[in-house]
Amino acid sequence: MTQGQGGQPQKKGLSPIAWIAIGCAGMLVVVALAMFFGGLFIFNKARDVVQEMQDDPVLATSAIANADGRLGLNGADQPAVLPDNAFQVDCSTVVEGHSDYRKKIDVMQDMTFVLKGDSSDQIPGRTQTIDRNTYHIGPQPEEDDLSGDGD
Repeated sequence: MTQGQGGQPQKKGLSPIAWIAIGCAGMLVVVALAMFFGGLFIFNKARDVVQEMQDDPVLATSAIANADGRLGLNGADQPAVLPDNAFQVDCSTVVEGHSDYRKKIDVMQDMTFVLKGDSSDQIPGRTQTIDRNTYHIGPQPEEDDLSGDGD
């Protein structure tokens, strides 16, 4: 060990105060990164919500209020477990916005047959899909739309 002035041993390395300052600076960097990426995530989510509000304010509000999902958006999560007397009809290729179904003759005719009590597999204009108790009205969706992500 080398001797400093007055016969005292000379210290090597940084003082404890320096190590504490380095630790605090590292924590500040981690907090700053977390705030940045958290803010970026929130900004992107807010931008998506604003876009959805412009496209369809009723469905966007419903999506916020019902974060666990809605039957009217993509249908049942598990169509295979629908009861035998429950049917869903996909009219996404003819309806573009909330309540647009009222303006589409195909959808209104289908609803008329349903209310009259006609059998689901006998209603004209319907096409059976691969999902149980699920039908489609209108032109067939494009391949990209079959993934169910709605894009």
